Amino acid sequence: MTTITNTGVTTTDLTSNTLETAGNILINTTGNPSLTVKTSGAGNNPFVRIQADTNYWDLQSLFSNTNDELDFRYNGTSKMMMTKDGVITKPNQPSFHANKNGHLAEANATNQIQSWTTVHDIGSNFNATTGVFTAPVAGVYFFAMNWMHNNPAGDMQLHGKKNSSVVIKANQTAAGATWNQDYLAAVYQMSANDTWSWHLYSTGTSTYGVYGSGTFTSCNGYLIG
Repeated sequence: MTTITNTGVTTTDLTSNTLETAGNILINTTGNPSLTVKTSGAGNNPFVRIQADTNYWDLQSLFSNTNDELDFRYNGTSKMMMTKDGVITKPNQPSFHANKNGHLAEANATNQIQSWTTVHDIGSNFNATTGVFTAPVAGVYFFAMNWMHNNPAGDMQLHGKKNSSVVIKANQTAAGATWNQDYLAAVYQMSANDTWSWHLYSTGTSTYGVYGSGTFTSCNGYLIG
């Protein structure tokens, strides 16, 4: 039998399937699962707590002089915040951005683009040494690379690979001695532990297949949902 306890509840508070009270509501206070509704909590902010065992979710309303926010917390740690204007922030959403560290010479082969300097990596899913991103959860991801290079000696391409398969390509066949800037992006379904990496394919040789100074070459990605 579910027990409902509340400080200050009287029989007049229970009418036609409605509980009206200015106090706190606790359902199943002797064990778990349990539901707690408090009119004030930490910092005098009201919250709803759903607890299955020792773990719990809090839906907490936060008030201040400047803004009202709704905070979704797991075991006391914020996982998602919604402002009164409808702006939603998710501090643990997987994402990364990195700049190429050092040049990669064009070679008559396919080379994985490695050696990056990480700008940020939420979740630690990007390996800056190998240039491989590993999806932490299943979902739709966005990936992009901004690529600076010298004009190739042959047919030079940028490849995006999911696991070991090429799923997107960009081609650069300009000739001459000037620099070029290309951009390639993809939105792709990933399973947990799938990998994404960038590769340089060429039929010729030159010094600057991927230019790696001055943040002219960068890659990034994030979980859309």
